[in-house]
Amino acid sequence: MTYNKGFGANEETTNQTSLAQSIQEQTDLIANEPQREQVKLMVIGSPEAVRRTIYHFHLTGYAEVGDWSPLQQFPSNPEEKMSILVRHIMIK
Repeated sequence: MTYNKGFGANEETTNQTSLAQSIQEQTDLIANEPQREQVKLMVIGSPEAVRRTIYHFHLTGYAEVGDWSPLQQFPSNPEEKMSILVRHIMIK
């Protein structure tokens, strides 16, 4: 049996090239993916005004009623309430 020292060398080079191309393709996909950023919407007002605004966003299809935080007291004015919605938006 004769051992060919060069046998497999081309296969290894081909595998390395394929791996490098695969890594580059994945890197390109990641670079071209839209970036997501967190934004917070806060509604402040009377409890009724806050609820109506939340329902309005629901009717427009922007956010479900359950996506908003429960009504909380607004720190600087005890008569006002606030609710917060957190969204992740595409930047690219």
